Amino acid sequence: MKNVCKISTIIISLGLLFASHGLANKGVKTVTIAIFTCLEAENTFKRHHPMFQYLEKKTGLKIRLVFPENFQKFHEIVQDGTIEVALQTPVSYLKLSDHFSLNNLIMALSLDQKRCERGVIIVRWDSTIESLDDLKGKKILFGSIYSAQNWIAARNLFDKRGIKIEKDLKGWGHGVSCEDVVMRLVTKEFEAGVICEYFLNDVCEGDLDLGENTVRVIAKTAYMPNWLLAFTPKCNQNTVKKITQAILNLSHKDNKQYLQGTQFGGFSEVQPGEFQELKRMIQRYQ
Repeated sequence: MKNVCKISTIIISLGLLFASHGLANKGVKTVTIAIFTCLEAENTFKRHHPMFQYLEKKTGLKIRLVFPENFQKFHEIVQDGTIEVALQTPVSYLKLSDHFSLNNLIMALSLDQKRCERGVIIVRWDSTIESLDDLKGKKILFGSIYSAQNWIAARNLFDKRGIKIEKDLKGWGHGVSCEDVVMRLVTKEFEAGVICEYFLNDVCEGDLDLGENTVRVIAKTAYMPNWLLAFTPKCNQNTVKKITQAILNLSHKDNKQYLQGTQFGGFSEVQPGEFQELKRMIQRYQ
């Protein structure tokens, strides 16, 4: 835990440095944005800070990034008014929705412009496991409990196949991130894992670069809503308008340099009723 805290502090300092670059005027408004995802703070900053540089450029705002180390810390800074905006998973948003404005919810789109992502159940390339039914009596590592696809949708998939994780599996747990799940699978701590489908490219040639024939997919979850950008009541309407207009005009096609590390293809306003199914699942599994 001490190491995580140390990393978070360093990243916040780096965020302040890039946020102040070229914005030395004392009259510039500062907006505090929290990023709460399944990624470690250092990786989160690396992937997302170009996107927030774009927002500074387009809005004229000075952005201060905060990386809460866990959900409890995230809950605290949302509740006490420390932040004005949050980029987060849909699960964390639904748990704290009373602290966010219901209007101006922005959803991240996938690279192929879908409003949702799904998880994949993976095993080592040389594993004898071929299907979900083969997982009975095995150890599986799910994603974070705040991941819609890698925990909520995966749990629902297992239930639909008649697999009760409490009694049918030898053991199960929650990984910190997709990278964590893959590495603990490769080192044979677990026999299967659940990661985001888009992360498969990182396994072979991206951040992990483990090469081909490392893992393979045996099943896929249902699609779940993507990450959200949400505003707290503390954020004034002028700031909400500036950020909303800028982020909705950001697309991977036209601004690849700002979104390349995020796996986002763009952004769209949330549609009515978009979270109803996820809400029902959360009530069942958490």
